[in-house]
Amino acid sequence: MTIQTYNDDLLGRKSFGDRLIKFIEIEQTFVDQSLVISLNGSFGSGKSTFLSMWKESLQSDKSSKQEIIHLNAWEDDYCQEPLLSLIHSIVSVFNKDSPVASSLVESAKDFFTFSWAIGKQVASKLSGVDAEAAGNEAKGKKKQRAGLAPNLFDVFVTQKKAVATLKSSLTEALAKNDKCIWILIDELDRCKPDYAIAYLETIKHIFDIPNLVFVLAVDREQLKNTAQSMFGAGLNFTEYYRKFVHREVTLPQIDKQNYDNLVNKYLNKFLQKQDRRTCSLELDTDSFERLSLLVQNLKLTPRQLEEAFRIAGHALATDEVNRKQIHCVVGNATIMMSLLRQKNPEEYKALADGSLQPTQAQSIFTFEKIRFIIWWVQLILAGNGFHGGHNLSSILLEMNIKEDRPYGHEEFVDGWNGKTFSTIHQMLEETVQWFPQ
Repeated sequence: MTIQTYNDDLLGRKSFGDRLIKFIEIEQTFVDQSLVISLNGSFGSGKSTFLSMWKESLQSDKSSKQEIIHLNAWEDDYCQEPLLSLIHSIVSVFNKDSPVASSLVESAKDFFTFSWAIGKQVASKLSGVDAEAAGNEAKGKKKQRAGLAPNLFDVFVTQKKAVATLKSSLTEALAKNDKCIWILIDELDRCKPDYAIAYLETIKHIFDIPNLVFVLAVDREQLKNTAQSMFGAGLNFTEYYRKFVHREVTLPQIDKQNYDNLVNKYLNKFLQKQDRRTCSLELDTDSFERLSLLVQNLKLTPRQLEEAFRIAGHALATDEVNRKQIHCVVGNATIMMSLLRQKNPEEYKALADGSLQPTQAQSIFTFEKIRFIIWWVQLILAGNGFHGGHNLSSILLEMNIKEDRPYGHEEFVDGWNGKTFSTIHQMLEETVQWFPQ
């Protein structure tokens, strides 16, 4: 289910959205032309979901002074021309039969018709071969340059006029509209490098006009890689990006309550709900908290978390004939392995090989509640996940943990019921092969 409103928000981002509105309204007073905001968040952190909720909130506010446009840049990068997508979206704000819309459309048509025509003309000039000149290369090139240069100069002047006319039409259209237009742009970092850079250049050179706000939701690191693939690894991206955006803001980090909400949702969706498959994992309060603390410590993104629980749910599914509750030991071990597969592949492989070191376990479990750490350590020990030669006392000693009322070892051995982390690893890998990469 795609989340569209704050009513379904599990990450508590309404307050951030409200604050962002006020921030933009204030920042608009400090710029003479369009305002460009970069909304930064890593891949899978919930940028697209936030934009959808934020858009709905803005549009449902009857007192709002904004017209909202929501674009997915990646969906249009096949067309090679970001200006087409942006102009089309702005025209859609106006009544299609209004003089303002008609004027804007005609200016855009003139611009694109001219651009297409000169492109064809220049290509023809550059690619044409004079038969006589073939015998005298130097002379031929000189003639070619002489014929082309004046035309190119005229082309440049005319193109400047076409851009100015288009910008004038845009400025006039927006001035006659009593609301500012906010354009929310998603997935720019996923576009082909040349299209992504063209998008930024278009916003800067064509849409630097009043009454426009652009909010670019991007994975900044990925966009940096895109720019450096075009201009070289030595590009100072911070300074380069500053040419296009006025301010950068970052999605809030996920806190403990947010993680609790996500874990509860995905447990119910993938491991407790009985629908098309049989899979039932019941967790008491301590078990839920142990799992949620692990998720929080690993700092998975919402997308990684959903994927991990989805894979674990498939791996633990059974049929109606063999229906029974999943033992909490195997259930927790499977979820932990699936989480590590998403975030910590080295520890995931070490558990599968039975070679996990206490220092690696220490990096996974950094909770304040020592008894929870001991529980996980005992689960790993009973499932043959630690490197050989270790016992509970030596592991806890190396992890700088004072042994405090450990759980009964037999409880974990019985819970594993002959399985090991190697078994779970094989089960997860067999499950994953059914999913597209």
